[in-house]
Amino acid sequence: MEQRNYAEDLPLEPPEDLIEWLQKQGKFKTHLLRYKAARVQDPLTDQWEKMVELKCSGCGQTMYAGRIDAGGCRSSCAPAPFGYLDPVTNHAVTSGNHVKCPMCGCSVEAVHVGSCRYGRTMGEAWPMVVTRLEDRLVLIGWYVGQFADKDAVEEISVKPYEAYVVEEKKVIRLMGYIKCLSAIRFFGHWEQRKTCLDNWGAAPLVYPWDPAILEGSTAENSKLDLYMKQAEKNYPVTYLRIWQRHRNLENLVMQGCGKLVGELIDEESHRYSYQRARGIPHMDSIRWKEVRPSKMLGLDAGAFRHCRDMEWDPATLRFYQNCREKGVTLRLPEDLADCIEAKTWWCNRILEEGLPMMRCVRYLKKQKALDKRVDNHILDDYWRSAGREGYDLTDEHVRFPKNVMREHDRLMEAERVRREMAKEQEREELNRKMTEGFRKRSKEFSRFNWQNGGLLIRMCEAPEELDAEGKALSHCVAGYKNTHATGGSVIFFIRKAREPDKPYFTLELDIKTLEVKQNRGKCNCVRTKQVEAFETAWLEHIKAVSRKTKKRGNVA
Repeated sequence: MEQRNYAEDLPLEPPEDLIEWLQKQGKFKTHLLRYKAARVQDPLTDQWEKMVELKCSGCGQTMYAGRIDAGGCRSSCAPAPFGYLDPVTNHAVTSGNHVKCPMCGCSVEAVHVGSCRYGRTMGEAWPMVVTRLEDRLVLIGWYVGQFADKDAVEEISVKPYEAYVVEEKKVIRLMGYIKCLSAIRFFGHWEQRKTCLDNWGAAPLVYPWDPAILEGSTAENSKLDLYMKQAEKNYPVTYLRIWQRHRNLENLVMQGCGKLVGELIDEESHRYSYQRARGIPHMDSIRWKEVRPSKMLGLDAGAFRHCRDMEWDPATLRFYQNCREKGVTLRLPEDLADCIEAKTWWCNRILEEGLPMMRCVRYLKKQKALDKRVDNHILDDYWRSAGREGYDLTDEHVRFPKNVMREHDRLMEAERVRREMAKEQEREELNRKMTEGFRKRSKEFSRFNWQNGGLLIRMCEAPEELDAEGKALSHCVAGYKNTHATGGSVIFFIRKAREPDKPYFTLELDIKTLEVKQNRGKCNCVRTKQVEAFETAWLEHIKAVSRKTKKRGNVA
């Protein structure tokens, strides 16, 4: 049988009070306050003054205001070159500011005429209307746009957007627009599509409708009205398509599970879901072959009552289903509440690892009462650390110690000590390898050691000295061991003459150019004026020493 074309049968005009209803919902409350340059003659002085002409698209009135420089340019895509002083508040206003109209008091967006030369969209809405076409239920979505031109003349237009006709076994989709990249073109009429995909998605704006519309329609038993009332975020088109495939969906809604159904649909139908591109959601948490609502959710009668009354979300439902499959009995509602407190994802992981889940949950609750810091992450850390230490976690006393926080901290401290010992051994081994290089450097450059004006400078002679220097001054000189031993620069220590063993400043010298690369003190602070003067004098000294050394070498 050839598919009927509904394009000519659907209305092209929305309900008469649709715009009024949208305004009651808080839409289209902001208007345009266009301003532009103007010259006004002062009647007292006959002088022409630079002013700003204001016109509101909400009330249509015009007035003048004082002009202020906004520091912008005259490009239509840039800020306006000037603004105005609000006649009521005396505050400066520039293009893009949201203020009150000084004439009528309505909420407006102040826009320079150069930024709205092609008009400006002030608001948009996509309401859905539920209606009938013969015995077919029809969902019609409209595009409502509030537009103001450069003369602040406002218009609210309504255009056909998308429509969905519910037949007995399928849903027919019609469109009133076409998109290409960021552009959209409205047809002004309906065009029917061969395939149906719920591009509308969630419908937060649904025009009031009488559930009696469903009587005698193709969706008579769908309980669409109950679903839309119970669900926090409803997807009417997707719901109807699921109902056409699984008529027992209405049983869940009739029993008060519309919110859960809505959340299950939202998981697979929300805007960023990959499943949305595949059409009708599968909703694997529901056993579609069953008829009774409790059986459909894999629950017994008592658990179903808790699910409905406590408004379980999909994660809680799947967790309870998983417990039943694993043979774990939960006391409702206390055990389930404890599992939610411990996080159901953690409880599911405990189940997969074959551990006694409720024993773990109750133990975690008891430990948290002893120490508020305890949570599932602390318990996991303790188990991992105990495993690394070779403890027997099958032992009840090992897996569940009397004070898990104390045992956790003890194991963490033991691991920290081991890491420090390993680092110390690595440091000692590196120092042994570097000792000979340091000795050669000291023999070569110790002639640069010098004292003057209460300060002294000496060559670093051992790698251990760099470790001590970096620790005392809280900087990274300990990482320069290889550079000092084999590289192009060497490290010198600056000390106060009265405290020759106390770290003060650390200096890195380029051995080729005899220039200072860096000279840092505590926490990498910059050198003081005294140290800077000392450094300058020392550089002159070592350059003189180097010249004498070269001269002796040439004479020899």
